[in-house]
Amino acid sequence: MLNLKLIEPISKLLNTTVGLFKDTKGKLSSKRTISGLIIMTASADIATSGITANNLILTALGIVPVIFALFEKNNLNCDGSCKK
Repeated sequence: MLNLKLIEPISKLLNTTVGLFKDTKGKLSSKRTISGLIIMTASADIATSGITANNLILTALGIVPVIFALFEKNNLNCDGSCKK
C-alpha cells in the first residue's frame, strides 16, 4: 500500500511539471511539451550512458523551439481576428 504521506509531494510535483508545459493562456503548448519530452529523453540517456554526441543533438533540438518561443509577441488585446 502506498504511503499516504507520499501522495501530497507527488501530486505537487506532477502539478508543477504539467504547469511547465502550459503557455500564458493556460493551455498545453505543443512546443514546450514536445521539447520537454525530447530533453527528458536526452537527460535519461545521459544518466545511463553518459554524454554523447546524440545526447547533445537531442538537447539542442529540444532547447531551440523553446528559445524561439521566448521571442514571440503575445497580443493581449486580440479579439480572435489577430494573425500570428
